[in-house]
Amino acid sequence: MPELTVQNASFEQTSHADGVWSQGIPGWTITGSGSGEAGDYDPTSSQTDLSTVDGENVAYLYSGDSGGSGVRISQTLSDTYIAGNTYDLSLDIGDGSYASGGDLTYQINILAGSTVIGTVSGTTGDIDGLQTVTVTSTVDDPSLNGAPLTIEIVKPEGSGESGEFLIDNVRLFETVAPDGVVDGTAGAETIDAAYTGDPEGDMVDDTGNSISAGDSDDAIAAGAGADKIVAGGGDDTVTGGGGGDRIYGDSSDDGGAPAPVAESLNWSQIAADETDISAGATLATGEMNVTVEFDDGGSNVPMFEVETSDTVYTDTGEPFEAKSSLYMFTDNGVTTHASLDFTASPGSVMSEEVQNVAFRINDIDWQFEDHVDVVTINAYNADGDPVEVTIKPDGGDTVSGNTITADMTADSADEAGGSALIEIAGPVQSIDIIYENGGVGEQAIWVSDLHYSTIVPDDGDDDLMGGAGSDTIFGEGGNDTIDGGEGADNIAGGTGHDAITVDQGDTVTGGSGDDTFTLQDTDSTGSGAISITGGEDGETVGDTLVLTPDVSKDDITYTNTDDNAGGLSGSFTMGDGPDSTVVTFSEIENIICFTPGARILTETGEQPVETLQPGDRVVTRDNGIQRIRWIGRRSVPGHGRFAPVLIAPAALRGARRPLLVSPQHRLLFEGYRAELLFGQSEVLVAARHLIDGHNVRSAPRGLVSYIHLMFDRHEIIYADGAATESFHAGETGIAAVSGSGREEMFALFPDLRSDPRAHGGTVRPCLRAHEARLLCGAPAA
Repeated sequence: MPELTVQNASFEQTSHADGVWSQGIPGWTITGSGSGEAGDYDPTSSQTDLSTVDGENVAYLYSGDSGGSGVRISQTLSDTYIAGNTYDLSLDIGDGSYASGGDLTYQINILAGSTVIGTVSGTTGDIDGLQTVTVTSTVDDPSLNGAPLTIEIVKPEGSGESGEFLIDNVRLFETVAPDGVVDGTAGAETIDAAYTGDPEGDMVDDTGNSISAGDSDDAIAAGAGADKIVAGGGDDTVTGGGGGDRIYGDSSDDGGAPAPVAESLNWSQIAADETDISAGATLATGEMNVTVEFDDGGSNVPMFEVETSDTVYTDTGEPFEAKSSLYMFTDNGVTTHASLDFTASPGSVMSEEVQNVAFRINDIDWQFEDHVDVVTINAYNADGDPVEVTIKPDGGDTVSGNTITADMTADSADEAGGSALIEIAGPVQSIDIIYENGGVGEQAIWVSDLHYSTIVPDDGDDDLMGGAGSDTIFGEGGNDTIDGGEGADNIAGGTGHDAITVDQGDTVTGGSGDDTFTLQDTDSTGSGAISITGGEDGETVGDTLVLTPDVSKDDITYTNTDDNAGGLSGSFTMGDGPDSTVVTFSEIENIICFTPGARILTETGEQPVETLQPGDRVVTRDNGIQRIRWIGRRSVPGHGRFAPVLIAPAALRGARRPLLVSPQHRLLFEGYRAELLFGQSEVLVAARHLIDGHNVRSAPRGLVSYIHLMFDRHEIIYADGAATESFHAGETGIAAVSGSGREEMFALFPDLRSDPRAHGGTVRPCLRAHEARLLCGAPAA
C-alpha cells in the first residue's frame, strides 16, 4: 500500500520555542470565517499529552465564539485519482487545553477535484491528547480519473463550540486495484501461490493467471489453470503447472530494451565532512545501490571518513569531484580493507553488475623510516570470479598485477605524483580496496568518487517447464532449456542455443542457433505424433536430435540426407503397439545417441553411470551400501553455463582417470588446509570454482548429458576413484531437473514438492567461490 506525499505532514517546517504558536501553516491552505483561524505551534505538557505528538509541532484549528465561526485547512497533492483504487487518510486529532469542556466537532474529507470521495465526522473527546482517526474513500468513478487529490480537515461553522483542536501526523495511502497481472520486480524472487510482492495485490491461484516476473533470476510456479507467464530478463525457472499455459522466456512484446545509465558513487552524498562511516553505508545512485563496508585489520587508529574539505588530485577532463573522497587512515604494518558491492535498486531493470568503473586513489607515497603505501585492488563479477583491474599511476609508483607500491617520494593528496587511475571494464559486482602501510608510522590514502555505467541484462538463459496441459512456450532470447511436459505442446526456442525436451504430441521449432532436441521415452504420459524443425539461422555446429535408447539411425527413413542442403529430414517410429509415436524432423544437422560416462563404485564393483538403475546398491563414504532411489538424466548444449568441466586425475585424490562433470557438481576435498581455513577436515567444492586452465578446465561441446543419482539423503560416492557428491535436492538442484523428471522425484519424495529442504542439508560444508580460491589457489576462468 504505497504512501502518497503530503507536504509538511507533521507540521515541523516552522521552528517554535515551547508553547509558542503562529498563524499559517507552510504547505497548507487555510480558509476561515469569523474568528476562525489555524496555525502551528509547539505545545507544552500542560496543553496536551506530548507522548502522542509526532515530533515537536502540531497544527491547531480554532474558533473563538459560539456563532457561525469555522475554519478548514486543506492541501492538494501532486497525485491524481484513479478509479478502482482505494485511498485511506490517517491523522492524529485531539482537543487543546483551552477547549471549554472539550469534545469538539471535526470533519475530515478526501476529495478528487471538487468531489468528496471519503468523509468522516466526529468529536475529539475531552482527553487533552491525540488519537488516530482514519477515513477511507468510498467512491469508484472513472469520470474522476486524473482529478487532483485533496485532503481537508474542518472545524465546522455553526457548531456552537468555542475552542481549538489539534492535529498531527497526516498520512494518505493508496491501495492499487488488482490489474490481473502478478508482477515481479528487477530482483530475484520466487513467484508462486505464496508470493505477495505484486504492488496491486494480485496473487497466483489455480485459475488462469497472468504473471510478469521482471528481470533477474526468478523462479515461477503458476499452478493450475491456463496461465500467461512473461519471465522477463535474467535466467529464470518457469513451471506452468496444469492447464494450457502460454510461457515467454523473456518478454512478450517489443517495448524496446532500456539503455545503460552512467552513475556515480559520490562520497559527499553519503555524509558530511569528516563523518565516520566505519560501520558501513549504502547509497542509492539511481538504478544501482552501492554498499560500502570496512575492515580495520586490527589497526589501533583506523579511520574511514567522508572527506569534503581536502582537495584530491583529478586529471583534466575527468569527472571526479576534487572535494569528495573516502579517507582511509591506518598505522604501521596493518592492512585495512574497503569493499564496495553493487546491486540493482528495487524496481530497476538493470543487471546486478556494473561496467566501465573508474576512480582514483591519491597520496600513495613514501616517507623515510615512516611509511610505504601499498594498495591492492581486486574486483569480482556476480559469480565471484576475478575481473581484470587496470592501474595507471601518474607518478613513479610501481604496479605489479593488481598492486601498486609507492616509490621513494613524499606526495600529498592533491598531487599527481601519488595518484593512480583505477579502471575496471567489468562486468563487476564487488570491489576490494586493500591498503597496507608497510612502514612504522601512520599514513592515509584518499579514494575518489567512483564512476560507472549500468548493464542492461541480456536475454536470459531460462528453464521453462510447461507441466500438464497443452502449452505454448516461447524461449525467445538466450540459451534456454525447455520442457513442455505432459500434453501436446507448441514450443518455439527462439534465438540462442536451446535444449528442448520433446514428448508425445509436441510440435517444436528450434529457431536460430545450435539447438538440441532430446526425445522422451514413449512410456511417458502423452500421445500423438511429434514434429521437430531445427531452424537454419545462426548455426555453428548445427541442430542436434538425441534419439531414445530404442531407436537407432537405421530406423530412420530419410527424405533429405544432405545436411548442407537444408539439414537432415525424415521420420521414424518410437515404441511399439498403442504407445508408438511417429516422429517427423527437418533441418537437423546431427543425430546422436547417449554416450558413456563415469564409472560409479557399487557393491559389485565399478559400473558405468548410464547403466545404473533405481534400486542398485552403491558404496557411500559415510553410510556403507545404499540403494539408489531416483536417477535423473538431462541432455543440454555443452556450452555457456552448461559447458562441462574436465578434471584431470592429478587434481583429485584417488582419481584414476579424467572426470567430466557439470559446472555445479561438487567434489570432496580433505586435509589440513581445509581444517585450518574452515574448521572442517572435509569440504565440498563446485567444479567451476576449481577451474585453473591446466588440471581443471572448461570443456565445451555440442551436447552433454548429465546424470543425477539420488539417495534417501545426500551422500559422498565414488566416481572413477574420486570422492564426489550424489544429487542434492535443494532449491538449486530441483531447478536443474526437467519437468517430467521432477514429477518422478516428487512421487518418490512427496515432501519435496512443498519444501525443498525436505531432503536435508548437504553432507559436508560447501565452499563459495572465494573460499575455494583460498583452499585450492585456483584462479577462476
